[in-house]
Amino acid sequence: MNISKFTQKSVQAVQDLEKVAYEYGNQEVEQEHLLYALLTQEDSLILKLIEKMDINKEYFINVVKKALDAKVKVSGGDLRFGQYLNKSLVNAENEAKAMGDEYVSVEHLFSVIKDGRIKVDFESESFLGFYELKGINKPKENVVSRTRGTVTVRNSGVGVGKLYIYRENRVLSPNHTNVGKIIKGMEIVDIAKKGDFITIKSNQDRLMLLGHNQNEIDEKLASLNIEHIKEGVTGEDALIVEQTPKYTIDILNEGKVTTKSIHKDDLCEINFTDNAPRTVKYFKLVSGLLEEPIGKIKVHFSVPGMHILIFEGDSNTSKGLVPENTPENIVKACEIGITNMAAKNVGLIGVRFEDNKEFGPTAESFSSTNILGKVVSDYSKLEKFKDGEIVYVKESND
Repeated sequence: MNISKFTQKSVQAVQDLEKVAYEYGNQEVEQEHLLYALLTQEDSLILKLIEKMDINKEYFINVVKKALDAKVKVSGGDLRFGQYLNKSLVNAENEAKAMGDEYVSVEHLFSVIKDGRIKVDFESESFLGFYELKGINKPKENVVSRTRGTVTVRNSGVGVGKLYIYRENRVLSPNHTNVGKIIKGMEIVDIAKKGDFITIKSNQDRLMLLGHNQNEIDEKLASLNIEHIKEGVTGEDALIVEQTPKYTIDILNEGKVTTKSIHKDDLCEINFTDNAPRTVKYFKLVSGLLEEPIGKIKVHFSVPGMHILIFEGDSNTSKGLVPENTPENIVKACEIGITNMAAKNVGLIGVRFEDNKEFGPTAESFSSTNILGKVVSDYSKLEKFKDGEIVYVKESND
């Protein structure tokens, strides 16, 4: 067991085991001692989760205390770790190694939930499918049996990124990561049809700070005893565009989060068209807008006076970009385009700041250009960006 791989809170709990065992007169240290240490440590994450599950924390702690009181009491002698505690700690370390990028798939579930609802894209006798984030690769994390009520994310193969809720038991599959369990409302899952919306309430709300005013979220973080470290601009118009750690459970574990803000007016807002679904999804995937309210794209080419800005794309993800919504006679100022598979530089993203009757926003012919939408914020700020700089984007609410 390598304790250096544990979180700070876990290390603290292990270090407190000796104190708990002496307090209850126990010579053998077991799982109940660890649970009590985790529950009673300052700013306990476990206690927060217990409360989120609507379980009375005092009652829960008293149950653990009774279990400790019932253990054999011994005076003197050296403390020793029991076999079950040893096994739990080793398993915890192995699980952390296997997870690699921890909590990614759980956050994937949060991303699918929009305004407290998710839309059913597929229905069968044994499961419901939610396919909005199809194509987003996720690591293999918590692979378990797919019992009734289990929520999983496809982590490899055809359909990677799809979310499933099971109506019936299915066999274990290494291609599915368990991200949750339905604890109430399975009758709704049983009657839901394709196209229906299901309202979702999770025990732990997502800590998504992007798109919020930097000062406004101070109170919320303080209520969770989370330290807020601020970077970038500050003030009333400071808009959060990045957060570290990225994932909710990591933030709760570490007890702190670092946010980066820009001036609200520096955010690029885009109105997406309905006529280029593949291209819009590609842009959202590359920028991060599929999973988060604020995305970012990196400037690839910028020349002062040319009134054009080209951004990096993803050559692998863009391979299936067939021509759609190609311009006919003119590309208007502020329209955003992507080079489709008819040209060599497929996947490049561009925007022009003046009308053009010959070439698209990525300097390709009209037949090689897919128009995905239009910049509706102040485009004059975009013209000031240089090669390698990051532009933060969001979907317009208009």
